[in-house]
Amino acid sequence: MGEKDLKKNLQFADTNKQRLLQEYKSKFILVSNEEFVGSYHVYERAAEEAVRTYGMDGNFLVCHVLDEDPLNFICQRASIVPLF
Repeated sequence: MGEKDLKKNLQFADTNKQRLLQEYKSKFILVSNEEFVGSYHVYERAAEEAVRTYGMDGNFLVCHVLDEDPLNFICQRASIVPLF
């Protein structure tokens, strides 16, 4: 998955944040190809489903739906890139 794909999935989550908060607050959602795939109570279950369905290099995002955005980092070839 490229950085462009990740940004598109993040943008989808941000654009739809209010609707997602109403329906999935405090849950982990799975987004792929700019579409909502499912919601899960724990991160591990969402990540397992994502890898099972899309593979380790698949185009997906697991996002915790919260009122305030958490501070996230992506580890990319020994560098840490903050997401804003």
